[in-house]
Amino acid sequence: MFDARGRSLEGARISLSFGAGGHATATAVSDHLAHFEFSGLAASRDYRLRVSRTGYVSVEAAGLSLVPGETKELRITMDPRRALANAVAEVARAGERQEVRTLPVRGQASGNLETLIPGSGASGGTFGSFPVNGSRAQFNTYIVSGVNNLDPFRGAEAIGQGGAFAAPAILLPLDAIQEIQVETNAGAEYGPSGAAVLTVIKSGGPQLHGSLFEFFDNDKLAANNFFNNAFGRPRSEFRNNQFGFTAGGPLPRSSYFFSSYEGQHERVGVTAASRFPAPAEISTATSLVQSSARSVNALAAPILALYPPSLGQGPLSFSTLGRSDGDALTLKADHGLAGSNWLSTSYAFGTNRQQFPQGRFGLGGGSRLPLYAAQSHTVVHLFAAEWQHALSPQFLTAARFGYSRYAETTLTGDHGFDVTTLGLNTGVISTRDSGLPEIDIAPGEYENLGASLSLPRGRASNVFELSDRASWNRGAHQLKFGGSATFLQENAFTDTGMRGRLVFDGSELGDKLSTDFAIASLVDLLAGLPAPGVTTIARGDSQRYLRQHRWAAFVEDGWQVRPALKVTLGLRHDQFSVPTEKQGRLSNFVPGAGLLVVGTPGLTHEYHPNDVDFAPRAAFALGLGANRAFRGGWGLYFDAQPFDELMDNSNNSNSILSGPVFNPIGRSAIFTITPPPPVPFGPGVQIFGPAAPQPPFDVFAVSTHFPDPRYRNFNLAVEQRLGSQQLLRIAYYGTRGEYLPVVMDVNQPLPGQADPASEQARRPFAAAFPKFRVINTLAAAAHSNYNSLQVSAQRSAANVTFRASYTFSKSLDEASGAGGFRGGPPEDSRNLRRDYGRSDFDARHRFTVSYAWRVPAPAVPRGWLRALLANWQLNGITTLHTGGPLNITLPFDNSGTGEFRDRPNLIGNARVAFNPTGPYLNPAAFAQPAQGTYGNLGRNVFSGPGLNNFDLSFVKSQPIGGDRLLRLRAEFFNVWNHPNFANPSTTFGSGFRLTSTPDSFNPYFGNGSPRNLQLVAELEF
Repeated sequence: MFDARGRSLEGARISLSFGAGGHATATAVSDHLAHFEFSGLAASRDYRLRVSRTGYVSVEAAGLSLVPGETKELRITMDPRRALANAVAEVARAGERQEVRTLPVRGQASGNLETLIPGSGASGGTFGSFPVNGSRAQFNTYIVSGVNNLDPFRGAEAIGQGGAFAAPAILLPLDAIQEIQVETNAGAEYGPSGAAVLTVIKSGGPQLHGSLFEFFDNDKLAANNFFNNAFGRPRSEFRNNQFGFTAGGPLPRSSYFFSSYEGQHERVGVTAASRFPAPAEISTATSLVQSSARSVNALAAPILALYPPSLGQGPLSFSTLGRSDGDALTLKADHGLAGSNWLSTSYAFGTNRQQFPQGRFGLGGGSRLPLYAAQSHTVVHLFAAEWQHALSPQFLTAARFGYSRYAETTLTGDHGFDVTTLGLNTGVISTRDSGLPEIDIAPGEYENLGASLSLPRGRASNVFELSDRASWNRGAHQLKFGGSATFLQENAFTDTGMRGRLVFDGSELGDKLSTDFAIASLVDLLAGLPAPGVTTIARGDSQRYLRQHRWAAFVEDGWQVRPALKVTLGLRHDQFSVPTEKQGRLSNFVPGAGLLVVGTPGLTHEYHPNDVDFAPRAAFALGLGANRAFRGGWGLYFDAQPFDELMDNSNNSNSILSGPVFNPIGRSAIFTITPPPPVPFGPGVQIFGPAAPQPPFDVFAVSTHFPDPRYRNFNLAVEQRLGSQQLLRIAYYGTRGEYLPVVMDVNQPLPGQADPASEQARRPFAAAFPKFRVINTLAAAAHSNYNSLQVSAQRSAANVTFRASYTFSKSLDEASGAGGFRGGPPEDSRNLRRDYGRSDFDARHRFTVSYAWRVPAPAVPRGWLRALLANWQLNGITTLHTGGPLNITLPFDNSGTGEFRDRPNLIGNARVAFNPTGPYLNPAAFAQPAQGTYGNLGRNVFSGPGLNNFDLSFVKSQPIGGDRLLRLRAEFFNVWNHPNFANPSTTFGSGFRLTSTPDSFNPYFGNGSPRNLQLVAELEF
């Protein structure tokens, strides 16, 4: 709302009516920023608008149209003397959407655009989700076409989630997306979490239109990886092709269709810096073993021979060839009559096959070597149907049905390999669990052998959703209310640890013969002395079928109290049923009663149901003059627990038991076997004992008082409009998390002698339950504290559009996740506050900017030269942020608690001059604490390397007759080829070396890769 000189007009009264009778639908008043808004309107081609303000001539406009799902922006100009002919004009948004389409986006993944908002952070994991304003990454809500795009196993997106190695698995093509909106501190309508990612798929139109596109990228257009250069190795192989089409248009009987297809074929060399045992080190260790009057174990030589000789010895950089082949199809159809009924259905399908290494450096990480690369197959379905019905122009209802399915199976790269050919006898007879056990020699010093402990695994998540929402415009009130019912199924097997794990860490003999961690560990291998406590295996049947229901209801009122004040009040109630297992295989440990199957006397449910998740929310907007606003909000947000907390707690250092559905009880019991010292080891020797499991066993429990996690979000912001095209926003955002899930060992012994028998005797439940060792318990015991200053600016003009944001924040907690691949338990389960420190996703400074500049056409005569120089566009995305936290841990059980989360003593200055091929931290600054004690170093004290990434694209759009347009793009990622690095190894004694670039979680497509160039051709018609 502006006057004839372009100045903002506050206090103008806008009345919206419908039909020839002029029946009032809603009214609004322009605020201090000249804004007004009508929401939840029925589709029609006959809306009328009347605008009045004291001192100005009233303005009227008729015949305004609105199609289902459409958002329109109007610019209204008033004059004190006359009614202007073009007083009401529609603001064209096509240009702005086009600029977003041509931004340089890695892999055409929409998630790269979602994380540009203030307060967000790209977590870089495989889950396809990201933390927002201090909340955990898995607590976001993802909506596509009005329905949940939910994978309840991870609490992440179904379509949009990364695959086995975070390389894009199934994505919605950017050309199929009409709009992506990320709402933080969302109102009562969206939930249950405080951040909602809303994606709208394009609709067809009255004319046939579409596009063809091809993205071309390979290693000939890319710079070499830093570590390849450092170790004199050539560029890793890389080829990527993304191709497809979109098509939309009319159908009979007032109907429209839209469709899209995108295929992707990727081959990429995944580079890692590591080292293998050198001949001189093996010779030294052999001499030490023989000098101790021992013979060399016959299994040592075949195990050492598993290191590929073709990759060399000593410090080295190697590449594993990864591959990803995917297809994604999107279909949408709309049907309806304007102003009455409208029906829309959409369907997205994707399939993908990947092969990538899934290991990581250090204890329990699995190998990154080519032979053990994970093989993953993913299939995703998403169906959404919506029926909108307008009872009147003021009252609109929308009923929705949604179904999503995320199915994925991941096997080890050496699946089918018979370990008995090496002389190993692990007792594994299942073909599904074939392959080498994980073998960790000097963890964090040498590359591991064998695939990750979490493999093989497979699952299928099914989500059915019914919802209804109503909008009622009553003058100055805009009411919304509705509810939903969601039914979830999780069918999964998680064979964590069922291939076994062997650890040689020097703790049995080597540390008595050498102070060198690597040599000491080789001594234990050559002497045939695996480390007890961490040398372990799981046995049993892990197939499980979880079920859950979720219910929600909300009401919200947006009330324009005065022209300068709008207040929004809402209340939401969520109820999440306690998960059940279809075949009764869920159990729990109850102190005083022991391990019980759910449904037996004493354990009706896994934990007590939560019925009090009422979440009030409030927000206000207050005018402070002509172009300034003061805004604020507060909200309480609950969320459901993702299923992986119960089924895939696969990264707990003290146990390989994955959750309470895998306990050693019932018809499909899972037993963890930890042989006492000395661990049997030799050709044909049963390493883990006889087939019959022997105690003590590990148990996984859930606290019977397990409230749903909750966040209290609050914010205050000042907005200043700088003219009609620029906006500056300065805000404070805070979050307090309560009842956050964390895994703690309630049977943890007091610190003491690091001996399995001694540890077992000191455990709290040793007398009452001597058959149980670790009792990991999922408890709602963690807290979080987030504070941030967020500054953002944006400009939307004809030729220049940009959005910039800077976030200065600090996030603190005792644990940043539970389940999946989150590290746990804490160092001391008896004192959780010892782990209070920076969140794993904390980034102190983060700056992002995206921009698009339509280069003005040169003043040259028409002809070939003007055609060549006209219609150019420069776009870019810049991301700068400081490094994430580093948690330094000991690779052995120093405290004698069996948790393997001990930290060292800090005895000096850990800072060193930056040298990417040297230590990132000073190894001499850390020391081993006295045996049977904890170190003085806190959790996440140090920071890893930051990120400096500039992406650019140059776009030439050339009309080629009629409505056809040829668009050619050159996209440069990390255009300055700035070296970026992932976090170093964080194991005490490993040297704290940098070993990879940050795109190792998504080679060439992840931020921080070496510079590469992508060429794009698009034909639009």
